[in-house]
Amino acid sequence: MRDLQAANSPFYLNTLLQIRDFKKNNNSNEDLVLSREEIQQAVSASNLDADADYQRVLAVQKINEALDGEEPLKTYKALENPSAQLPTVMAPAAKLYHVEFCNIRDEKQAPLDYDEIVGGVQVLTAIAQINQAIDTGNSGLTLQALYNPDAHIQDVEHDCAEKYHQSLLNAKAEKAGAPCEMLTHFEIQSEIHVVNQ
Repeated sequence: MRDLQAANSPFYLNTLLQIRDFKKNNNSNEDLVLSREEIQQAVSASNLDADADYQRVLAVQKINEALDGEEPLKTYKALENPSAQLPTVMAPAAKLYHVEFCNIRDEKQAPLDYDEIVGGVQVLTAIAQINQAIDTGNSGLTLQALYNPDAHIQDVEHDCAEKYHQSLLNAKAEKAGAPCEMLTHFEIQSEIHVVNQ
């Protein structure tokens, strides 16, 4: 076998087991021997998987390092690195990502892990989309953004669309000049609760 790397043995085992099970399921559950070519393909694919995993670990470290500084653009660049394997991030939300991820990390008192970053990007991107919708002046777009399940905004009522929009617009105006002018999840949810009362 070519290109065997001891550090990748867990990846080899996983891939070989998947190939064997697939082959077995497609051959009336008969135990079959994998060919040399199948094993080499598994080794090559596993090496690629291991490298992608390693690159992702490095990308997560870079994200945590970026959060140590005061540069939202550096955090944004670390988040958009393809090696991080994250959902798409929005450039206008760079400050929101930076501030909110710093808050999450401070609360945790430890570096963020991959799953926390993925979940955070999903929520914060949805929150950024709400902010963009507010900026359009269209209450229908704002309501649609509030309904995005990734935003995790609770108790949104269709009949209050215009009131939500106006309340959120006023809240955004009050943040003008703040280090992060976008409304956070907490601020948006608070406005929704105030309108609903």
